[in-house]
Amino acid sequence: MGLNVCTQEEQKKCQQQIGDGMDYKGTPFIDSACKDCDKKKSADINPYVIYLFNLRKLQKARYPFHKNDLPYQTWLDLGMLNEMVDGRLRIH
Repeated sequence: MGLNVCTQEEQKKCQQQIGDGMDYKGTPFIDSACKDCDKKKSADINPYVIYLFNLRKLQKARYPFHKNDLPYQTWLDLGMLNEMVDGRLRIH
């Protein structure tokens, strides 16, 4: 079932709610539900991007970063993320 981002208990609960049925192509409903699950989608986010978002949270909380606390490229990536989130930069 899915990418195993859920606990076994969560998987069982989902299975009970969705049942054992299949769509017209023979795909189990549970497979479609897992594919579209928000929990799975968030698990597909690149770990580096999650790291950048966590750094952004620390910045917003006024964590005292110093210029050599992060590698140069990470500072650049964090700056780009901040611009994108704040609506000042759009990637096409």
